[in-house]
Amino acid sequence: MANPRTPAAKAAVSGAAAKNPQRHRNRKTPKGPKAIGAPYKGMTKEQVAVWKEQVENMPWLHAGHRLLLRQVCILAARMATDPEMGVSAMQALGSLLSKLGATPVDETKYPLAVVEGRIVAGPHVRNACRRHLKDLEDAHERGLYFDREAADKKIAFFEDVLRLSEGQFEGKPFKLHPSQAFKIGSLFGWKQADGTRRFRRAYIEEGKGNGKSPMAGGIALIGLCADQEAGAQVYAVASHKDQAGILFRDAVKMVKASPALKKRLEFSGGEGKEYNIAHHKSQSYFRPASRDVGKTGSGYRPHFVLADEVHEMADGKIIEMMENGFKFRRSPLLFMITNSGSDRNSVAWAEHEHAVKVAAGHTEAVNDPTFIGEPIDDRTFSFVCGLDEDDDPLEDPRCWVKANPMLGITITQEYLQGRVDLAKQIPSKLNEILRLNFCMWTDADQAWLGRETLEPALQSFDTSQHHGKRLHLGLDLSQNRDITALGAVVETGAKEVLVEVEGKKTLVSKPTFDAWVEAWTPGDTVKARELRDKLPYSTWIAKGHLHAPQGQTISYRHVAQTVAEYDRDFEIAQVAYDRYAFRQFEEEVKELGLSVSFVEHPQGGLKKGKPTEAAVKAAAAAGKPAPEGLWMPGSLRLFEEALLQGRVRLLGNPVLVSAIMSAVIESDKWENRWLSKARFNEEDIKSLDRIWNPPPAAPQGARAEAGQFTGMDDPALLEFIRAQSGQGGGGYQLRNMAVLRCLSLICGTIGMLPLNVIESGGKKRIATEHPAHRLLKVKPNPWQTPLEFKRQMELARQRHGDAYARIVWSAGRPIHLIPLDSPAVRAELGDDWRMIYRFNSKKRGEVVLKQEEVLHIRDISVDGVTSLSRMKLADRAIRLALDAERAASRIFETGNMAGGAIEVPNALSEIAYGRMRGSLETEYAGAAAAQKWMLLEEGAKANKFGSTAQEAQHVENRNAQVEEVARLYGVPRPLLFLSDTSWGTGIEQLGIFFLQYTMLEHFTNWEQAVARSLIPERDLERFQPKFNVRALMRGTLKDQAEFFKAALGSGGTKPFHTQNEIRDLLDYPESDQPGANDLINPMTQKGKSDEPPAAA
Repeated sequence: MANPRTPAAKAAVSGAAAKNPQRHRNRKTPKGPKAIGAPYKGMTKEQVAVWKEQVENMPWLHAGHRLLLRQVCILAARMATDPEMGVSAMQALGSLLSKLGATPVDETKYPLAVVEGRIVAGPHVRNACRRHLKDLEDAHERGLYFDREAADKKIAFFEDVLRLSEGQFEGKPFKLHPSQAFKIGSLFGWKQADGTRRFRRAYIEEGKGNGKSPMAGGIALIGLCADQEAGAQVYAVASHKDQAGILFRDAVKMVKASPALKKRLEFSGGEGKEYNIAHHKSQSYFRPASRDVGKTGSGYRPHFVLADEVHEMADGKIIEMMENGFKFRRSPLLFMITNSGSDRNSVAWAEHEHAVKVAAGHTEAVNDPTFIGEPIDDRTFSFVCGLDEDDDPLEDPRCWVKANPMLGITITQEYLQGRVDLAKQIPSKLNEILRLNFCMWTDADQAWLGRETLEPALQSFDTSQHHGKRLHLGLDLSQNRDITALGAVVETGAKEVLVEVEGKKTLVSKPTFDAWVEAWTPGDTVKARELRDKLPYSTWIAKGHLHAPQGQTISYRHVAQTVAEYDRDFEIAQVAYDRYAFRQFEEEVKELGLSVSFVEHPQGGLKKGKPTEAAVKAAAAAGKPAPEGLWMPGSLRLFEEALLQGRVRLLGNPVLVSAIMSAVIESDKWENRWLSKARFNEEDIKSLDRIWNPPPAAPQGARAEAGQFTGMDDPALLEFIRAQSGQGGGGYQLRNMAVLRCLSLICGTIGMLPLNVIESGGKKRIATEHPAHRLLKVKPNPWQTPLEFKRQMELARQRHGDAYARIVWSAGRPIHLIPLDSPAVRAELGDDWRMIYRFNSKKRGEVVLKQEEVLHIRDISVDGVTSLSRMKLADRAIRLALDAERAASRIFETGNMAGGAIEVPNALSEIAYGRMRGSLETEYAGAAAAQKWMLLEEGAKANKFGSTAQEAQHVENRNAQVEEVARLYGVPRPLLFLSDTSWGTGIEQLGIFFLQYTMLEHFTNWEQAVARSLIPERDLERFQPKFNVRALMRGTLKDQAEFFKAALGSGGTKPFHTQNEIRDLLDYPESDQPGANDLINPMTQKGKSDEPPAAA
């Protein structure tokens, strides 16, 4: 048996011990199982002898093995006296002995392997394992202990009694995976001081196909017949009874596959229709239930409740009702299993959040999964699979096992790779796959198809080549706001594709298709709708992709006439339609004398259309069931399949492509998917428009566009500057060296300078035990140093006006400061005069934070709520400096501004000219040739150009722009390394000036913001954050020393400061030396200065 107090186990909890050493002293070894004890009374001498022999040979045997050992003793003693018992008895004895010899439960093996990284797991499972190891160390202080005997029994029930019943595992013993053994052992091994089970609730969130339902079925059977509970009521619950029946049927199959259980349990209902499992000996039963059953509102006294697919539950009423019945039981259990969901207002998300917090041991674990280890809820077991924040399951298969602990056993690498490939091909599948296979909570809205999936199908072909073929049409009508579309499809042939049939991949011949779309929009509303939809309708109309007959609404006559043309050129099989405005269209068709077959095809995913009478009659004549009506989930599935298999060509049309690219998918809990009303992504549409309609070049001069100028007075230079102004994303201002230096100086000073929490009162000192001190001076968060954190926050304040950091609290103490992206935060003042912060998280959407959850450092403000950005206010000056610098670099880059000329008395031949030019370019060009003497031939002379007025003005302009930037940030020129105005002590004084008149405001701003957010109001008079500003003034220590000597009365002056007053000015703690608070007499250095001199 491995000892839970091994060095590895201690290391796993050492972090928690370091946070609170007092709490972790004098620990005791967790309580172990009871000894196996003496033989049963009434056993024969032979049986007792066997008992003693086995106990001596197997010292790990405990009280849980008593019944098994008794069977061994009886059988072995009988065999010794009856040699006729034969081989079967020998086999039975060997089986019993092997069970006794099995290694007992090791409650540290799996969690240690996870914590040490030998088993790969996600952040919340790692926290669950850390919690388990920590509890083995100190849970006895809360009256909890781990009962190895109890855990061993329940694991043995799975492996010795239960048999699996499906697929490759049919008939095999239910051998638990280490992760499953950890769950079962934890649920049944942890006990309270009175011997009842610790855990009353369990929340398990894993990827699809990881054996959750069979394990839950096994737990249900334990509750039914192996938990010594009289009259046990066990229920499988779910959002609807069919779902609850899945888990129940798993249990039914396992009972039928187990010889031991078949004898003890009885079913109600016929074969395949079972609805109840009874254990008559204990008067217990197991049956499925659902929210529908819960309408009675009372009467349930459950012992175990197994809740399946919690993410599909509309609310938690069925769970709440069942838990209310737990009051009648001593050790009840609610065992919840689920995939991840998408609704963050659901009961599943609430349970997910709670389980994550329980595992990490602090209340902000959903946003920060760092393990703290505070006991949040001792009654809940948590096992939440998930990925780390930087994991990408679409690109990195190594992270798949974090969401799928049974990878390689019940779920294969090949299967998950197929799911990833499907997500890449059909974006509307992405969220579903991330949820079900990789434990990622997603948003509900999903884009339908990606460009890489659609583009291979976009082809150019002549529809007339299909004249005479059977044509299927689909019609979606609109009136004045949307587009009316008529889709056409013809079958073109067949293609062999690889499909999976009964688990094997087989080549199957499937039809191929050509498809195209006609589209209409009201001509009189085109301009207004272009502004509204940001789509180039006019361009599409001009190129023939979109019909726009005059009028405020679409005339269905035009659409009907197109159907008539198709009826002339093709054989129309049928026209599928949605009911909206169909009756009006039908009248137009009748007026044209058309006779076509219409079949209903509703939009959305709520209902199916009715099949045609002809289809029903044909099915009846063939002896087949009536066909189902058309509906969007079915049609969508067939179209996606044909698209992925390369069996459909779409006639390229920007109207069709824009509709597909902007389409959004909705889905239900049964994974039916349909197209929702489009939510246009403007950038996608613009990109799409560029594919079909390349935009014209900007009206800009060729030389300005290329950045080629002849000099400072070239008009193209001004055009270039104007064109380039405003380019660049966030932070473009930092490309100006003066701005970068100013911000580096200010932010670096804030970051580098210690920010201490000072305790005032009787003794002034640095309060190192205060939680704010640790955040500001030691470790603000798991990945940043204090310098990095403060520098980042100050840069955000300088750029955006406001800097925000989320404060993570645990047990009333701040434990982390998490910087937030300032543009993603919207701050507002609530009705209660307290701040509210709405943070737009990329992964979790909008997160609303209270005032006490955010450290907010403001700059200058008009309303006192949010701040003005100095950088944005000075944007014009910074842009001018940046643009002129860019323009100058382009001028010198082109080489069009010469520094001088070579003068020759006579014209040079082409050979002489080439020789001279080559010499200049190879020998005298570049910085390495500076000051090098030039050798000239044939009377040539070198003449240097003087600076033009424009060039001199440019130099002055750049100097002035540096001055503007320095003025904006309050930084003296010498600190920008422009040392042309100050030297020596002058620079030193300017440094002090910078600290007093620029940095002091920033220091005070930080100090007061930190005090407001991290120091409780009751402690504000006692504790104050304070920068050690004098640490930056060490260069003036000589002057300070002279001043302090005079202040203490040295040199015959009258003292005006005590020693402790001077120590206070230096932020030193008070001195305990006698007289440290007295003014010392300057003449005698004894007594107080206001005392008369002593008599001679």
